Amino acid sequence: MTAGVCDVSSRLMILGSALLIASPLAAQDQTTKVISAPPASVAVPVQPTPSPLSNAQIDRLRADVGTFEMLLQRAINRATLEMSQWAQQIVPNVALMQAAEPVVHGVPAGDASITFSVEVAEMLGVPLWQELRQRQRPQPDPSGVQRVGAQIVQADPTTSPGPPVTTDDANKQYSEFVRQAVINAILDNSGVLPLKEEQILTVAVTPANVTGPAPGYKTPSRILILSIKGGDLEQLRQGKISRDEAKRRIVETHF
Repeated sequence: MTAGVCDVSSRLMILGSALLIASPLAAQDQTTKVISAPPASVAVPVQPTPSPLSNAQIDRLRADVGTFEMLLQRAINRATLEMSQWAQQIVPNVALMQAAEPVVHGVPAGDASITFSVEVAEMLGVPLWQELRQRQRPQPDPSGVQRVGAQIVQADPTTSPGPPVTTDDANKQYSEFVRQAVINAILDNSGVLPLKEEQILTVAVTPANVTGPAPGYKTPSRILILSIKGGDLEQLRQGKISRDEAKRRIVETHF
């Protein structure tokens, strides 16, 4: 019995020693596996790729842009007519006209904006109109009298002629007519364009000297740029904002 017990005790001690040796090895192997395990991949958000427009969508966009080009041309022609009527009220029988028809090009820039370039030619007849205007102004006499038709009357200092209307004054008036016409076209007719809420509608009006300046002379740039968000125009069409509020949201810059 004693020998049997000793034999069993020896086997248990050998088994325990084997387990004690195996445990650190197993733990070391497990640690090695944890350390050598590759890091989990981090999911990177994939940016959506803009889908190209179909041929049908491109054709529709071209048609819409072409329609607004035509509406802008009509707006410039209307401004020219208003300028001519304004000039005839000052000097009758002198017709001012455009040196050339306005040229309009629209270019969509993806989802960012739709930009229109408008080239406006100068008005013909302004120098003659200015000269005739100057001749019509009554000239005061040093003696204090002035001629009215066939009569000579005492001059009234309170009714002396105002300052002459210069070519610059006429050009500024024409520019204002054009500016108001383009603003009205943006507010009234931009619904033909497929503008998204964050898209920008921009109209750049550039004076074009068609008759040509003197050789070597470069006309200074005087570009009028009007911009407004598509969301603002949509609010105007839905009646959420007034026309005056929409006009205030138009960003006007000069370059």
